[in-house]
Amino acid sequence: MESNVRCMNEKCSQLSLVQAGLDLAQCDNSSLLTEINKQQDYISILENRTYKANITSLELLRQLKTSEEENESLKMYIIDLKQKVAIYIPHKDDPIDKMLADYINNYPDRQRLKIMFLRES
Repeated sequence: MESNVRCMNEKCSQLSLVQAGLDLAQCDNSSLLTEINKQQDYISILENRTYKANITSLELLRQLKTSEEENESLKMYIIDLKQKVAIYIPHKDDPIDKMLADYINNYPDRQRLKIMFLRES
């Protein structure tokens, strides 16, 4: 009977150790769950920041594309203006020179016009 009591005491002691181990594991499990929750919140914050950064990047790309299109349009406008720029500037007080300038500057196919005029007097 004494050996049964001793055996029961040992089993109670082992059971207490197992229970203490379970309590410790439960505590560790609880702290791990808390840490996982913190990490999930952090990941959520990072995903939100990434989403906002992506939206900003897309907006900047859209603005860049618009700027490039505007640049091309302005280049074409400059080329067009260069073609329309007067190639002969008349003397202000000379009506014949003004008529000559008007003819030269409004010539229909100015690209082929190679004649240069130079006022001598």
